[in-house]
Amino acid sequence: MAEINTLNRARAFAREYGTILGFVWTAMFASNIVSIHTSNFVALFCMSFFAALCVILPFRFALRYKNKSFNDDGISFPHGFVFAFTMFIYASLVAAVASYVYFQFIDKGFYFENILQGMDELSKSDSANAQMNNMIETMKQAVTAYQNMDNGSMFLAISIFNQCMVGGLIVSLVIAAIIRKNPKQG
Repeated sequence: MAEINTLNRARAFAREYGTILGFVWTAMFASNIVSIHTSNFVALFCMSFFAALCVILPFRFALRYKNKSFNDDGISFPHGFVFAFTMFIYASLVAAVASYVYFQFIDKGFYFENILQGMDELSKSDSANAQMNNMIETMKQAVTAYQNMDNGSMFLAISIFNQCMVGGLIVSLVIAAIIRKNPKQG
């Protein structure tokens, strides 16, 4: 029974921390989009700031959870993994929903047009050779295929969710090893 309460507490904290982390990921995504739209230094700085937070916060939240008084009985590796992975599930859900809303209702093709424009400029540069131009042309075809998909917004949101989950799985293993804690001796 105690183990169930422990896992329920881990999930509750993971929900809270994961939601906050998801909003930080969304803020990084939004500042990236704004910096692309406006070429604004402040937006680029904000994106860099939120990117740093995206790296720091999962570990900060994990250490904060580790130091909670109810964890004096110790944190096993599976317990730490459940906490960390659940946190990344919630963060990934928030990021995927935000990206879906952006690509479905706000973007109107600007993001992909900007990518295609950048590829055109790259292929016209002095350093571009035939092999590089072939690779750029293949990438442009892939971007155009994404752009012309009927459910492109949903596909992109699922892709972002999957990428966040794979990264979250790897980082969860590291976090579980870091927050592993032996019971305090009374």
